[in-house]
Amino acid sequence: MHLVIDIGNTNIVFALIEQNLVINKWRISTDSKRTSDEYKLWLSNIFENFKTIEDIILGSVVPGITEEIKTACISLYKKKVFVMNEDLEILFPSEVVNKIEIGTDRLVNSLAAWYFYKMPSIIIDFGTATTFDVVDKRGIYVGGVICPGINLSLKTLYLAAARLPRITVTRPNKVIGNTTVLAMSSGIYYGYVGLIQYIIEKIT
Repeated sequence: MHLVIDIGNTNIVFALIEQNLVINKWRISTDSKRTSDEYKLWLSNIFENFKTIEDIILGSVVPGITEEIKTACISLYKKKVFVMNEDLEILFPSEVVNKIEIGTDRLVNSLAAWYFYKMPSIIIDFGTATTFDVVDKRGIYVGGVICPGINLSLKTLYLAAARLPRITVTRPNKVIGNTTVLAMSSGIYYGYVGLIQYIIEKIT
């Protein structure tokens, strides 16, 4: 059984993988103030049997948190933690100008898409940023598009405009909203649908 950890800007996902299948996963918010001891306590409460963990693989876009979780895992499991692009090089061909700029998550997503489908692919990841990554018919990562994430856009709208309320993402019944909340919901929901459709159209 393998413990795989994905550290993102908004959430950290812990998953147990056995025979290429995710058998369980947990998600916590990304918090730079958590210490390695806190992660160790959290992990010990989640996983009852440490001996079933064979390998620990970690991918991250938040370097500070990487070290805290790595320290917690080494202390708890007494095993080496393999960090993507440090201990494990992602051997996936690309045509970008500076490969070091590409987030580990984006490269791994692209590699997985080619591994499973062996076809040209557009991989869309809805996180803190909404990213589009493109793998061509040769199995080469050729680049992508980065947009503000939907929740980031909502937060920015709420913080930047004093009279606009905080809302959640919902699908309005019609595009034209007759209240502020419905108008905001329409702008976010249908705006992102349009953004995704247009970018895919331009890529293809």
